[in-house]
Amino acid sequence: MTFEPAVAYEKMYLCRQVDLEIAARYGGYGAAYNPMQTPTHLSLGQESCAVGVIMALEPEAHVFASHRNHAHYLAKGGNLDAMIAELYGKVTGCCGGRGGSMHLRDEAVGFMGAFPIVGDAVSIATGSALAA
Repeated sequence: MTFEPAVAYEKMYLCRQVDLEIAARYGGYGAAYNPMQTPTHLSLGQESCAVGVIMALEPEAHVFASHRNHAHYLAKGGNLDAMIAELYGKVTGCCGGRGGSMHLRDEAVGFMGAFPIVGDAVSIATGSALAA
């Protein structure tokens, strides 16, 4: 497997710009109206870790993440439109608008889900690996 710096940078840039835009649209503290239907946990500053690890995996690998999972989701190839729809609570979201920022999932690309309880993904990933 060869590492392609341009691809890595492109993915990291996408992850950073998406989270910056989410932060801007979320309204910050004291905003009178927030159209997003979920508490949002950004992964700003964690893009390189997510992209680097996911680029080292085989394409068919399954990924399980914690609550700050936007970069992991996008680096694995998750659908950006479905992710944004999920943040707005729309039925076209990757979890039907019911999961929100901390419960993204796109099984088509091997992103098996994100879990907001710290450390919870370990037991779920272990069970999945044993079942496989």
